[in-house]
Amino acid sequence: MRPDYADGYTNVGLTDIEWEKYASARAVLEKALELCQNNARATYYLALVERRVGDYDAEVVDLKRLSNSILNRAMLAASLGFPTTSRQTTGSDGTV
Repeated sequence: MRPDYADGYTNVGLTDIEWEKYASARAVLEKALELCQNNARATYYLALVERRVGDYDAEVVDLKRLSNSILNRAMLAASLGFPTTSRQTTGSDGTV
């Protein structure tokens, strides 16, 4: 794996979680976040690791960071004029 491939580290972390190797998962997920601070997947899985090992305070910190990241992305998209939700229009008869 390329040493600069954040998603690769995230995938390894997910595999470690599946195998209940939480210390290893934490290490590779933290590496993924070093490479890409706004990596939502790595942040979510790190929060999952924190929950599984009983470190609920760290889990809350991770989830707040994830929430802020998602909120910031939505605000940026809205300020640039991009829709933040997908909307389907329906006809008068209710069909899409």
